[in-house]
Amino acid sequence: MRKKIRLLLGLCLAGATAWLGTAWLLTPGLLAITSTRAVVNARILTLHSPIEGTVTTAPPPVGKAVAAGSTLLDVENPLVDDSHLEELKTEAAALAERVSALTAQQTALAELKSELAADARNYHAASVRRLESQVDEARAVAAAAEAFLKQRLYKKDQLNRLIGSNNVSQLEMVTGDLAVDAAQSRVAQARSVVQRLSRELDAVRDNSFAGLGTGRNDVPYSQQRAHEIALRQQDNAAHILEFSARSAQVQKQLQIEQNRVRRQSHVSLSAPIDGIVWRRPVASGSMVTRETDLLELLDASDIFLDALVDERYFGDVRPGDPVNVQLIGSHEQVRGVVKEVLGQVAIGEARFLAAEPLRPGRHEIHLLVVLEDLWPNADHFHPYHIGQPAKVRFTQVSVLSRLRDWISQ
Repeated sequence: MRKKIRLLLGLCLAGATAWLGTAWLLTPGLLAITSTRAVVNARILTLHSPIEGTVTTAPPPVGKAVAAGSTLLDVENPLVDDSHLEELKTEAAALAERVSALTAQQTALAELKSELAADARNYHAASVRRLESQVDEARAVAAAAEAFLKQRLYKKDQLNRLIGSNNVSQLEMVTGDLAVDAAQSRVAQARSVVQRLSRELDAVRDNSFAGLGTGRNDVPYSQQRAHEIALRQQDNAAHILEFSARSAQVQKQLQIEQNRVRRQSHVSLSAPIDGIVWRRPVASGSMVTRETDLLELLDASDIFLDALVDERYFGDVRPGDPVNVQLIGSHEQVRGVVKEVLGQVAIGEARFLAAEPLRPGRHEIHLLVVLEDLWPNADHFHPYHIGQPAKVRFTQVSVLSRLRDWISQ
């Protein structure tokens, strides 16, 4: 009995082994997950015209690889409105001329002020010398008057001595008294003149000319003109500051307007990414408007496979799982890795994708697979691989789970 049981178990094991081998050869999907559908896809970037104008250079041909920063095409707009720019240029030139004229006037006024200051100093020195001479003259006159007074006083004293001897008449005595009074008045007048001229001299030395001349001005004409020029210079300085501030503002506006006109008159479109020219809706000489589609670039760094698998494998497939990818019509396989498990979620809008995205069936889920060997770096890659169907097969799968799923069918 034991021999029979062992023989029976051996036969069952051999039959199961033969059955599994035959199933592996005839039905590879039995022990490995294989996509129901898969297609090569990539994201595209559409470049729009920021201005209206004419395309002056031919865009690169479809399928050409371009590097980030490389020039793709130029758009010229000779009809850009630059009237405001010309107005700003005119205003800037006028303000510059005003500032220049006022600055030159300030220089001329400063020179004239220096000349008037020199004249005022000369006039002041001459006035001091004149008054000093007049003071000396007045003091000499006062000294003469005092000497004359002494002579009259002496004569009166002599008359007083002789009046008792009847040698002097009453008339002579009266005449002597009057002469003394006159001499005293002259002395007082001369001293008053000396005091007045001394005060005027002190005033002139203090740069005050009160009482001199018929105009009775406290300063000479040259100094008055210097004061007027100083006021004019202050007014000019205020205008220079005002026009300079306005000129600085106009220069900023002019720079902004020049940049605007330059941007509106010419645009050199550069590639924002490393990519491949996917579509070029315009040619050299085409008229374009703002937001016109100029070029579509395929993002070479974001080529992926949109794969659909049965929803039964949702729990068995995870990001990071290795896969083998084979293009339909080719025997070469490329290694890849699962990037995302999206389920029924769409991979994105069709206008941002190079190929039409797959629509999952009722029991299918989306997988995004990236390639370890990017096709743009391979010799056999061509842009028209985008949209080509492919087959994705997972390389690490639990045999028991696949067997359980197959039996459950």
